[in-house]
Amino acid sequence: MSVNIIAGPGASRGVRVEETFGQSTATAFRSLSLTTELSVLGGGSATGFEIQRYSLASGALEGQDKAIILPINGEANVYIAGTATGLHVFSAADDYVLARYERGKWRVIVSSATIATGT
Repeated sequence: MSVNIIAGPGASRGVRVEETFGQSTATAFRSLSLTTELSVLGGGSATGFEIQRYSLASGALEGQDKAIILPINGEANVYIAGTATGLHVFSAADDYVLARYERGKWRVIVSSATIATGT
């Protein structure tokens, strides 16, 4: 598994920090950082709920935003703790989720990812 954390200038908040994941065939969930504003997922050509799995845990700072994007065609599955739907399936290039941590849980503000209907 490869993870890169990159700091750079942001549009309005000073320094923007992002993390980038490489493609993986691991079946265990990989944790998305609560301290980065953007997570760039590594997707794969294999499909199914058991591969390319990521999770966004609760416990972020109140009002914190988190963007998650899949920059390529492929598949990646993200479990977002505290949301009613839970698993979001990213399959097309530039699928994304923007979530905000409010009142102790993540709220999905906008998303182009598909909501999973199975487990």
